Order: sequence, then structure tokens, then C-alpha cells
Amino acid sequence: MTGGPFVNGVISTSNPTVVTVGSGVFAQGDIVAFTQSRINNGLFEVESHILNDLTIRGVGTVGTVEDFTRDDFFFYEDSAVITKVNVSVIRSGTSGDWETGKGSVTPLSFSTIGAGLFGTEFEEFSSLAQSSTTSGSFQSKLPVTTATKPAGKYRISFTAQITNKKKEKGTDLEFKVDGVAQHTHSNGGDYLFHNIKEDNGWVSESIVTYITLGSPATIALDIRYRKDEEEARISDARIDIWRVS
Repeated sequence: MTGGPFVNGVISTSNPTVVTVGSGVFAQGDIVAFTQSRINNGLFEVESHILNDLTIRGVGTVGTVEDFTRDDFFFYEDSAVITKVNVSVIRSGTSGDWETGKGSVTPLSFSTIGAGLFGTEFEEFSSLAQSSTTSGSFQSKLPVTTATKPAGKYRISFTAQITNKKKEKGTDLEFKVDGVAQHTHSNGGDYLFHNIKEDNGWVSESIVTYITLGSPATIALDIRYRKDEEEARISDARIDIWRVS
């Protein structure tokens, strides 16, 4: 889109305006770049665009939102190419920390550089005492539900120590996220199997998995175990979760 001539703003009376030529329409808050003008090139904020009258924020009755945009035209018989643009900005916040923001519409949202998402939303759960079962059905060792998490990708891991009362006997273990097992046994089962070679011979087991939330939600987590034969035992069960993106 092109525009011209330019009319400067009048303090407390009227904002800068320019007559546009073209079929496009800009919306309030759009960040637009003026190019190919002799003296009115730069970034501006749109206040309104009605028919062919484009009003810019700045000098007049409506000020700019951002501090990097121009706030007035020079009165001039000239023309320019007008384009909506995306911008990326680095600034010093009120705390003195560097902040970054980007977008094509005001107001831009700024975040502190270095204050990323990785490692946020951290939670940990544990059940360290030894438990045992002679049941052939899975028993919960550490059933938990997280706090509500914002949309994003999360890393979830569990660790546990397991054994059986007698050597050459097996213990089964599973880890579920929202009811879905996070592993597949080589024989087709959705659990982990350990054949204990020594009486009370403890082994460590762990799983790392990732889950993506499309909207805020809680996450149900569960470490469960059962005997394959004799008496299954478990201890030092831990779960932790944190956001990665």
C-alpha cells in the first residue's frame, strides 16, 4: 500500500494522518513501516484506518504504546510505501534486566532474557519406605496427581528399587502417565520384568518420558508393582516432572 501526502499531528488536537492508496486495511495497533519517503520513513503505530484515511498514534490525542515507534509526520507533499511488519526488540526493563519481545501488533509482550521455560513447573514426589505384595495384580506404590500445568512439553521420570523375596523369582513394575504405560515389555506386556538372581537382591529401574499438553491440565502419575511369583518388594520410589518447552 502507498500513502501521501503527510499531515503532522497537533498537540491535544489531532493525530498525524496520511491518505492511503490501495485495497488493504490496517487494524488498530498494527506496527507499520513507511519506506521510500524522503523524510517520513520509520516505524509507526496505527490508531485507525477508515476508508483512505490512516491515522497514526503519537502527537495529538492518542499517544504511542511502544517507545521505539515514531510519533509524528513532517508535513510534506510526498508518498511512501506502507507495510505491516514484524519487529524484534531488546530493551532494559524497569528492573534493569534485559528483556526481549517480538510481534506485529501493539502492545508487545516482553520477557526477561535468560528466564526461559526449561526447568519451570517442577514437582517431585516420593515414597521411600519398603512395601511388599503377594498379589498377582498391580498395586499402586506412588499414585499422584500434579498441580495444573500450563500448555507445553514436560519431561517426566521415575526411579525405584525392586526385588523379590526369593532368588530366581520375578517382580513386575509399571509406570503410567494419565493411565498409559510408558514402556513395552519385550514379550508384549506393558510392564517391566526383573528376574531376581539373589535372595533380596535389589535392582534399580528408571524411565524417562515426555508428554505435551495442548491446554492447561493436571497429569496423573503412578508407579505400580506386582509379584510374578512369591513376594514382590519395592522401595525408594520417586517421580519428578519439569517443563522443557
